[in-house]
Amino acid sequence: MSRIRSSLALLVGCVWALGLGGTAALAADMAMPVKAPPPPPPPPSWWSGFAEFDYASFDINPQGLALIPHSTETFQAGLNLTLYKDKTGFINNFTVGAVAITDWSNSFDGYWAGGEPSSNGSLFDIVLLLTQSVTFGQYWTLSNTYANVYSQDVGPVTSVHFAGFPFLNFDEIRLSLNDSFTGLPNTFNP
Repeated sequence: MSRIRSSLALLVGCVWALGLGGTAALAADMAMPVKAPPPPPPPPSWWSGFAEFDYASFDINPQGLALIPHSTETFQAGLNLTLYKDKTGFINNFTVGAVAITDWSNSFDGYWAGGEPSSNGSLFDIVLLLTQSVTFGQYWTLSNTYANVYSQDVGPVTSVHFAGFPFLNFDEIRLSLNDSFTGLPNTFNP
């Protein structure tokens, strides 16, 4: 091999080596910037609410007494707020809530009215509920529901009135057990 050929081969080899090395170094220097991590998800919404409109062709109270033998409409809305959640602690959940319910009838000429027209128009009653509950030990729930009922069907024995409605209130405290952990096909949830 002649000197020129070997010099040329050496020059081509150096250029080639520098080219590959330079490209690798340049590629390492020009690495794409790392994207910022995505923002963390927002905290879970601990608010929940609902609004519901119902129509019934007959109104019966929870004791099975027929109140209105024709159509009634009910509008109810509620809001619930979970103040505390922890699946691992002794106290697992603490929530508060409120529900407002109105019952409407085009006239209150039902079985309990004695044929008298309604003095309050088509508004039959208003119910306001306040609820609180605490879940502890993963399966136990202690809850309290306080109810105010403003209705023309309460009777003449009450003396407190709200917009012409007699007033009734009650408080319900309940301790319940979620027995779904048993794995049985039917649970009782006492």
